[in-house]
Amino acid sequence: RKSAEYEHGLLQAMPSKVVAVAGSVTCSHAEARGMPRIAIGTSHGEVCIVDTTKQEVIAQKHALGDGEAVHCIALSSEGVYAPRPPPPGQEVSPHLGRPNMKLFVAGRATPRIWVFNVCKGTFGSDLKPACTIHVPEPPPAQAEGDAEAQPRPPAVQQLHVRGTNDGIWVVALMFDRTVRAYLCPLGPPEDAGGATSEGTVLDQAILEDEEEGEGEEGKGDAEDFARTPQVKTPVYCFSLQS
Repeated sequence: RKSAEYEHGLLQAMPSKVVAVAGSVTCSHAEARGMPRIAIGTSHGEVCIVDTTKQEVIAQKHALGDGEAVHCIALSSEGVYAPRPPPPGQEVSPHLGRPNMKLFVAGRATPRIWVFNVCKGTFGSDLKPACTIHVPEPPPAQAEGDAEAQPRPPAVQQLHVRGTNDGIWVVALMFDRTVRAYLCPLGPPEDAGGATSEGTVLDQAILEDEEEGEGEEGKGDAEDFARTPQVKTPVYCFSLQS
């Protein structure tokens, strides 16, 4: 190893807090310019959010089912509502508040990106279904007798998010070396209790008829996710050179 000559002299950073999780940690993410939060995904399909200031777990949920491991995870609190004109007869535009922080989870088997709202709860925070992003499904695994057989790859290889006006860009590197950019809606403000103001458009995204996806709900909170916006078409898609 190239670092063998000098790594013995480097300072060691000891952990400031130990968090017990079931299985092993498969992925983690922290915003570069956001709130002091770290999202962690495990091999048992569990996700948790750690507040680095309080040094404690503030939200925890079994997001995936059937023993599916979390492959990619991301946090975003950067999305903002775009300014809107005042309603007729008023001189001041209504204050829309602040959107909820979003947690994005992609598993190893299901061709979906599950989006959760990180909402204030009685104790810590709650993770509530916010949106479902449909991604292409990889081909099935090759036969075991094949000498060059390879296991089925996860649909999403890498996941990156960035907030914008009225949405959050979700950029995914896919199994087929394509990069797909989806626009995830922000949903109602965090203090709206799920209600939206009349005349405001909060769910701006490329959506398709949800009837096509009936019976194909995700494994985590399937019924709740079926009632959320279903984003099936990327805004941008381009292929990488092999």
